[in-house]
Amino acid sequence: MQEESNPNLITQRTEFVRLRDAGHLAQWANPDQTASDKTAVIRSVLNRYEMVAIGIRQHTIDKKLYKAWCRSTFIKDWIACKPFVMQLRQNAQIPTYFCECERLSKRWANNNERPHV
Repeated sequence: MQEESNPNLITQRTEFVRLRDAGHLAQWANPDQTASDKTAVIRSVLNRYEMVAIGIRQHTIDKKLYKAWCRSTFIKDWIACKPFVMQLRQNAQIPTYFCECERLSKRWANNNERPHV
């Protein structure tokens, strides 16, 4: 509910959607962009999704409710963010960045989305 009513989260989400729709999110994963506001926005959205994915896996967040409310947005955002995450993983040589988000996206993707997640 915070995402629907918190002014800071709404502003951040609006900025994220603008970046997502502009495309090429991987550019914000470059080491010279680490401290940029745009990178911070992308990472913040991914961190919230990662927390949700962990909560769903641990049964502290209701999977049915969240899936009914946010599945298509979650998948759309993951598909857009995947190049960003892959670049982060490569730069840091840490293959587990946002792995819960990726795992949940693969489970929830439909047949049309599956090739992209």
